[in-house]
Amino acid sequence: MKKLTIREAGIGDRKRLVEMVCDLRQHVRSSTPASPPVSREVVEEQVNKYLEAEPYHLVLLAKQEESVIGFIRMNVKRGNQPVELFPERKDRNPIKRTIFFLKRFIRYRIMEGMRKGADKKMTVYLADVYVEPGSRRKGVAKAMLDQALARLQSFNAETMYLWVAGGNQLGQSLFTSLGFEVQNMVMVRDTSRKSPIDSPAEGRGDDGPK
Repeated sequence: MKKLTIREAGIGDRKRLVEMVCDLRQHVRSSTPASPPVSREVVEEQVNKYLEAEPYHLVLLAKQEESVIGFIRMNVKRGNQPVELFPERKDRNPIKRTIFFLKRFIRYRIMEGMRKGADKKMTVYLADVYVEPGSRRKGVAKAMLDQALARLQSFNAETMYLWVAGGNQLGQSLFTSLGFEVQNMVMVRDTSRKSPIDSPAEGRGDDGPK
């Protein structure tokens, strides 16, 4: 295997990062048909937030020789509130950021008021992992994950979590190999579909509903 280098993403990586995020979003949509399409323009706005506009995102790139072959994006959270990893980004786009933070502040105040103090422990949210198809199953994702965790060690986070679509078998296999375990499942159904008349899960039997 060629020498692998893991480094932090910068402004000069914007174009390549947009390409990889577009590919990742398309893959997610293919495994989750109900998810809405994401345009390149939306992805470009997201990448701008990751690299410049928001202080919460740690984005690392995997590089072999001159080619960027993957990326990983993480956030650190205290309870449900994101922790600033790059405070120097706070003063950019002041008007938009003021509105953004005001909305976020109100939202989190409501949510935090519903939580116990014990829920304010530090956690790491693994937001995105991507490796281009020709470089998969070669330890690239693990190398990026290990490097990201090393950089976030000072936050003393106890756990790391992520969300993965039920139909994303490739992602599930990857995350299982990286040591993740399923703790919760989200089940969905079409609300226009009629429920079965006699569903054991509803506690129905010979005597009717219980």
